[in-house]
Amino acid sequence: MGPFSFLANVFLTTSFVLCTIHLVDCIRDGTPHVDTVRWTGIPIFFGIAASAFEGIGLVITIEHSIKEDRNRFTRLLDVSLLLITCLLFAFGILGYLTFGRDTESVITVNFASGSYLNLVKVFILIAILFTYPMQLMPVTDVTEAYCVAEGHESLLKRRFIRTCLVLATASTAIAIPNFGLLVSFVGSLGAAMLAFILPSVFHSYIFWSTLRPLIRVKNVLVITFGVCGAIIGMVVSMRDIVEELKQ
Repeated sequence: MGPFSFLANVFLTTSFVLCTIHLVDCIRDGTPHVDTVRWTGIPIFFGIAASAFEGIGLVITIEHSIKEDRNRFTRLLDVSLLLITCLLFAFGILGYLTFGRDTESVITVNFASGSYLNLVKVFILIAILFTYPMQLMPVTDVTEAYCVAEGHESLLKRRFIRTCLVLATASTAIAIPNFGLLVSFVGSLGAAMLAFILPSVFHSYIFWSTLRPLIRVKNVLVITFGVCGAIIGMVVSMRDIVEELKQ
């Protein structure tokens, strides 16, 4: 998985740089009308923001794959999350300042057609192709452990399960036309659980007796925030998805 992940990061970074250059060129032509705050979009924003950290489910797998200097992994994770947060925050603001209310959930839709856009799309597709197996690996591990009895492993059955998972995710992506709403729903349903709720629950359950009162309060607030955001985000996303499908 390592070489494929490296190549995916190269293509994603290249796409990010190309998109940023194009956004800077577009914004020079004038700033469109932007809304300072759209409160109705907060639930959708929560789900999309949470989905940006969906890779958090791979943290344990990545940590176990490190052969040496595992003690430095926590610092590496903190730096990586901070860097990703800053990049996504800056890219989101730049895109909205460029296209304003017309900003699409997939920013490349706003770009004018041409070889430049086609190159970016090809890079993104290659990156998705290389990262998809890694993102699906925790799901396949859990599903196979549940569906395949221990001592009765079957290569054919494992391939069938993995094929069904791939077809299910592809069918869902095709069936729901609005990518932003789909990402928001998935983020509210799963990513919020992984990023906010479960880490605080596990930390509190294991170390509750030794935690300082301030840390206990922080964990409770994070859990409350995650639960409220997940419920509201799922409800709003599902409502908007149903409305999109009716049209």
